Amino acid sequence: MSLKILCAFVLAGVALLASAASADGPDTARQLWGDFTQSPTYSHTHLPDFSWAGYGYGERDNPTPEIVADVREHGAAGDGRADDTEAFRSAIQAAKDAGGGAILVPAGRYRLTGVIHLDASNLVLRGEGPDDTTLFFEKPLEEAVHEFRSGGQSRWSWSGGLVWVGPDDVFDDDGRLREISGGWERWRNTELIGEVTEPAEQGDFEITVDGSAAGRLSVGDLVLITWQDPPDRSLLEYIGGHEVMKQAEWNRMAGTTYRWPVEIERIEGRTVTLTKPLRLPAREEWKVRLTTPGHYIREVGIERLTITFPEKPLVSHNQYAGYNGIYMHSAAHCWVRNVRIEHVDNGLLVSSVANCTFEDFVVAGRPHHHGTYSKDAHDVLFDRFRLQARSYHGINVEGLASGVVWRRGRIDHGTFDSHRNLPFDLLREQIRVNSRGSPGGASTAGPMMGRRVVHWNVEMTGGNPAWIAGPDYLPNGALVGIRGTDIYRTQNPWAMPPGEKGCIIVDHGRVPAPPSLYAAQLQRRLGPDRID
Repeated sequence: MSLKILCAFVLAGVALLASAASADGPDTARQLWGDFTQSPTYSHTHLPDFSWAGYGYGERDNPTPEIVADVREHGAAGDGRADDTEAFRSAIQAAKDAGGGAILVPAGRYRLTGVIHLDASNLVLRGEGPDDTTLFFEKPLEEAVHEFRSGGQSRWSWSGGLVWVGPDDVFDDDGRLREISGGWERWRNTELIGEVTEPAEQGDFEITVDGSAAGRLSVGDLVLITWQDPPDRSLLEYIGGHEVMKQAEWNRMAGTTYRWPVEIERIEGRTVTLTKPLRLPAREEWKVRLTTPGHYIREVGIERLTITFPEKPLVSHNQYAGYNGIYMHSAAHCWVRNVRIEHVDNGLLVSSVANCTFEDFVVAGRPHHHGTYSKDAHDVLFDRFRLQARSYHGINVEGLASGVVWRRGRIDHGTFDSHRNLPFDLLREQIRVNSRGSPGGASTAGPMMGRRVVHWNVEMTGGNPAWIAGPDYLPNGALVGIRGTDIYRTQNPWAMPPGEKGCIIVDHGRVPAPPSLYAAQLQRRLGPDRID
């Protein structure tokens, strides 16, 4: 958000801090949890089932594939002086030729002048620990790739990374970004598989498809189920989650398509069983279809290393040159773990990803734009993270993202950010936050939030409570165990229609039980032996 927009928001809003009260709903988190356990999957008014988030649907740990290539054996010096870019690219190609595996980056400081692109499935870039293996990127994206501007802004301000994880059709042979229909940030080049021919409820695992679709599907396929918003905006209003949301300024969101990635577990005639329950109902008026996801990658990891850049000051908002850490797109069942990212414009960015886990990472050093950025992300887990440096926005979500979970985190200077476009069914829990910074997004980009956004067991240590403890921003959401601030009420919530929206407030000022909604849901689904 620009300072001009932020000031306008502050002047327009008539806000007050109020004591916690919930007109409807349970008195304690334990009662709320009990209500959830008695509800069919995904049907609870305020709490989605977040247990499907993360690599392997939370059912298995990230793998540790064998080492098949070593950057030193491909010519990397690791002395901080020689340019090791081509050695990294050679080692990645060797791992691809071997059918996948880990690329070892032994202890050292590796000077790099171009993008390191993990562009095929089953590749893992593995260091020997963040204190021992350092990747130093000398140039930003506008020099390593090219300038990338639109509407007077640098698009590297929110996309792309010097460690780039995504399919191999993004760059031309000369290193420039390709013009891809629909944009390289999205699931793309999709083809229609078939139609969902019978109604299905939110939370169902089974759908009925036409005969042609059944014949084109195989067990294990990743598909996109798509919902089309009709002229009456009923799909967007359903995702909005509350009657008041019918008054939202939908602007360019009208007529949009929601794309939800899921794998096929079983096929019996025209009945298709999904690996996870439907996020939304299937209704005739929403033209629910199955399409291919296009070109995508899976089982790619980055682990045990530091990514760093020159210590240059942060420039004007959205004019960033692209000192960006990790960028992942068009990906499923991938991970980042035990990584430190320093002196960045943006730390960890993802778009059009499904069931990925990002854990044990730190964003440190100079001030930055986004600590994490999540666009069109679904059932993604950010776990055990810290934004140590000053963050303009903090942890971002936008673009009809759903099922995203942030947990066990600390934000030293940032906030809970939404860049509009109606993200929904989100969980932020077990986070300690010094709420400095603001949300953002274009004024035409639709509402800030959709239904069932949950803040659970969150401690605020200072700053603006609006984005942490503001029920007027969360239609049919839940504020559970919020500490360090009073509840924030406003007559004019930014990027949302005015009015009370059914958000419940439970256990204000104390640690809730269970302390982790995600862990409780995961153990309920997988059994008490599941250790989180």
